[in-house]
Amino acid sequence: MKKKIVYLFWAIIIIVIGAFLKDQMQSLDPQGAQIQNIYSFLGDKYLDYCEGMPLYEDKEANFDNLSDEVKMCLAFKLLNEDNINNDTLDKVKKKNICTLTEGKDFRVDDDSTEKTVGCSVNVIDEKALSDAYAKIFGKKIQNTIDFNLSGSKICYFDEEGNRYVCGNTVVQNLQIGWAPTTYRLITKAKEKGNKIYLYDYFLAINNDKCYLTNTGSKENTKCSESIGKKTQFNDKFVKKHGQKYLHIFEKDSNGEYHWASSSLVK
Repeated sequence: MKKKIVYLFWAIIIIVIGAFLKDQMQSLDPQGAQIQNIYSFLGDKYLDYCEGMPLYEDKEANFDNLSDEVKMCLAFKLLNEDNINNDTLDKVKKKNICTLTEGKDFRVDDDSTEKTVGCSVNVIDEKALSDAYAKIFGKKIQNTIDFNLSGSKICYFDEEGNRYVCGNTVVQNLQIGWAPTTYRLITKAKEKGNKIYLYDYFLAINNDKCYLTNTGSKENTKCSESIGKKTQFNDKFVKKHGQKYLHIFEKDSNGEYHWASSSLVK
């Protein structure tokens, strides 16, 4: 009887300790494969698309307050080159456009000649973009919409081909004067329960001025004043002058992590 009580006592202790440890923050390797994988959800390539890095702003970003267009654009940025096929559409006679379907037009290539007039496009299977979307957000695409990649690139959904076709917009809408060089630095990653908390620094340099958000809504004047010909934009500089952000990822029932929110750390 006494042995059973002792066994029961230690079993309870082990369960309590296990529950306690599970609820504690566990440090993760910021450069490990798992963190680098989910970090790519934030948009680490094609910086001229989606207006740069839209999750780095002065207000919290989450699934509910991001526009459908931004969500689709971020999914596009996650695609591998194997998911993107190249094609060319023929020019419409007497017009500098190519038509995919009625009302969905592209501008001819800037380097087109009389002999090689057409519109270069990228073709993405609907499933490939849907998979990328689900990988980031853990949800299915709610609306198969047309969406802009940038002020000069647009993606149309082609229902007949069940695909997205992306190319030059007929009318360009370029943001003059804002073409920053963006720096980021992961500092730590921690896991607690079903969430991963990832911290990094963000800094955008445009015309020798430092900005702490993607759209330049917050300038770091001390940083701007410190920039000179010999300034080295290294990790030390980014950590000293950049804005710290927190990105939260949540685990689903299959053990996969998806982006939940991003916010600056005040």
